[in-house]
Amino acid sequence: DHTRVLRNPEPFVVFREFGPSALEFTLYFWIDMTNASTLKVSSDLRYRLIALFEKNGIKIAFPQMDVHLDTLSPVDICLNRPRTADTEQTHTQEE
Repeated sequence: DHTRVLRNPEPFVVFREFGPSALEFTLYFWIDMTNASTLKVSSDLRYRLIALFEKNGIKIAFPQMDVHLDTLSPVDICLNRPRTADTEQTHTQEE
């Protein structure tokens, strides 16, 4: 129901595929270009979709990544002091 989206041809939605963490849809629509920006109209439509989802209790699940560390064989960590001009000279003299 955007004022710049044409009613003819009628907008339509295509269910493209099952993505790794999503159902992927494409919305096709045509706009009146006399006084419109495709970027602005597309953004307006996305905001409208978010509002409709919220109004109808539809929640968007965002991808989650879990990182599991192997705690049975911990990694040894060795910290060294940062080298300064003084420590560089000491190392050079010792060599």
